[in-house]
Amino acid sequence: MNVGGLVGAKDDTAVAVSSYWDTETTGQMASPVGDGFTTEDMFKESTYDSWDFVETWMMEEDVSYPSLMWQMDK
Repeated sequence: MNVGGLVGAKDDTAVAVSSYWDTETTGQMASPVGDGFTTEDMFKESTYDSWDFVETWMMEEDVSYPSLMWQMDK
């Protein structure tokens, strides 16, 4: 079985850019693609290279993982 923190197996065409997983909660220290971080690091905006925390993502620093912002048209 091919397991990984973010991706279990990949073929030669698979790409993951700015993709991350929590090494502590998954118990996985490696993955064919992506970057693994501790839970503490996953709760910091600075971990997420090139993620937009102004218009796309939101998080409470040191408390939560990022989540997508939802904008409702009125």
